[in-house]
Amino acid sequence: MQKYGLAAMCMAVLLLSHGCATPKKDTAMSMAQLRGSYEELLSSPEDNETGDRIISRARTMIGTPYVRGGRNPGGFDCSGLVQWAYKREGIVLPRTAREQSQVGTRITDVESMRAGDIVAFRHPRRGYHTGIYVGDGKFIHSPHRRDRVKISSLDDPYFRTTFLGARRVSADAAAVLAQAGTQLEGGPDRLVEYREEQAVRELRKSRQERAEREAARKDKNSRSKKERAVAEKSSRKDKSGKAKVQRETSKKKAQASREKSARGKSAREKSRKTTASREKSRSEKSAREKTRKTASREKSRSEKSARAKSSSRKETARNDRAKRDRSAGDKAQKGKSSREKTT
Repeated sequence: MQKYGLAAMCMAVLLLSHGCATPKKDTAMSMAQLRGSYEELLSSPEDNETGDRIISRARTMIGTPYVRGGRNPGGFDCSGLVQWAYKREGIVLPRTAREQSQVGTRITDVESMRAGDIVAFRHPRRGYHTGIYVGDGKFIHSPHRRDRVKISSLDDPYFRTTFLGARRVSADAAAVLAQAGTQLEGGPDRLVEYREEQAVRELRKSRQERAEREAARKDKNSRSKKERAVAEKSSRKDKSGKAKVQRETSKKKAQASREKSARGKSAREKSRKTTASREKSRSEKSAREKTRKTASREKSRSEKSARAKSSSRKETARNDRAKRDRSAGDKAQKGKSSREKTT
């Protein structure tokens, strides 16, 4: 394909130089041939020697700090390092990582990659990232802020999941394009025009992709919004039902608690009354017992006193009788004595 492209470009140059076409047709043919040659050159295989030289250039920058927008040995961002290393070998690459991930021939199989190939990555939020393949599943790149140029592995989980593939760019593309541009009418301006056309196409494609992504995002957001609305409605119903159940449960628990409290209060009141009744009963029983004992003692004392009085009266009566008997005996003795004396 490269040979056919170069042949076509050379044919166009010869036709232009001999005036075999009108200027308009000549310009259109030249641009078409230049475009085909440019695309083929960017997609042609690169020899190992050039790739090794590119890697050697990049290795000398290991340890250089990351600088956003940097593209010189004072500091690099990812695409700046790739552009700088390729430029040292006479190959001019686009400036951004996104553009670099689209030039040349795409290679998705790691086993088919060669040293010097551009490796491209894309993260959903962080965007595009590029580096240079050094072989054995490793590549050199300028990672991110607060980091330096270093060699990393494609087996790293982050790079493995964001890997887009490799791009292979021809080593002699810049020289051939420069020669073709000087031989065409208008010189390098034609190449500049083509690059501008390519940039416009890429910009249009990028805008279209962005519009498609935006439409997909809006559609997704709309579906998500509807799903969220349905989910929220269902959630509110569930929450309302749960809240109602919880309120009923709380109400039942409160009612049960009040009933339990009332039962406890009733039981305590009953216990208090029972205790008071028992205390009263014991007090009354104790009072009755005390009264009975007091009455018994009083009765015993009264009986004892009565018995003592009765015994005293009996003794007094006996004494009186004995005294009367003695008195009567004395009288009788005296009368007898008196009668005896009289006799």
